[in-house]
Amino acid sequence: MINGEEYQMKYRLRTTAALAVLAVTALAACDPAITEKGLAAPAPTTASAAPTTAAPTSPAPTTPAGPTFEESCAAYTKAFIDGSKGITDDSNKAIEEGWGLSTQNKNMRKRFDTMAKKVSAEAAKATDPKLKAEMTAAAKKIAAGAKSSKPGSFLSGDFQKLATSVDKTCGNN
Repeated sequence: MINGEEYQMKYRLRTTAALAVLAVTALAACDPAITEKGLAAPAPTTASAAPTTAAPTSPAPTTPAGPTFEESCAAYTKAFIDGSKGITDDSNKAIEEGWGLSTQNKNMRKRFDTMAKKVSAEAAKATDPKLKAEMTAAAKKIAAGAKSSKPGSFLSGDFQKLATSVDKTCGNN
């Protein structure tokens, strides 16, 4: 039989390990070497001694008005990690402070609500249509989890599927 203190230690280890896996995934998504891959530095310009006539130029290509796919993925992943870390922190507090089930559920709902708002805000800025659609759908599912009578069931079910989907979409697997 495990006493209360040993249980707390084992529980914390499991939650910390899960959080570490999420953090490593996020770091991989945010690695500048990956997001900068293939981009060449602009060639240096030199002054010319003789004046030249300017040839007509074509308009410069415009960049999207929002974040790149990689930036959106990084923000999407960060929202999941931040929310997961908050839920983990609350779980530890629940054990240490002896929270009842209603308090645990209330705090989990708040975490999911905050996460849904962050994902929704990032979806609104996303320029990649497929990623934007996935983020919007995820935000709606997380918002539904925030309203669930059993947010713990959402956490262990659909939320895990959403986290896996983020990794798959953003190439973090």
